[in-house]
Amino acid sequence: MWVDERFEYGESRMIALAPQTEILYCVAFVDRSEVRRIISLRRANRREVKHYVENF
Repeated sequence: MWVDERFEYGESRMIALAPQTEILYCVAFVDRSEVRRIISLRRANRREVKHYVENF
């Protein structure tokens, strides 16, 4: 999990890689009060899969 610093969003957006069965997903989310709001969920690309394999 890491902070998405590509743009100024006005809030701290987080990005995480989440394995589900045999597919790796990339999820972007924000924490607002006691609620975690998912901004996007998509299949991880090759670069993200490589990062996951090398670090986890």
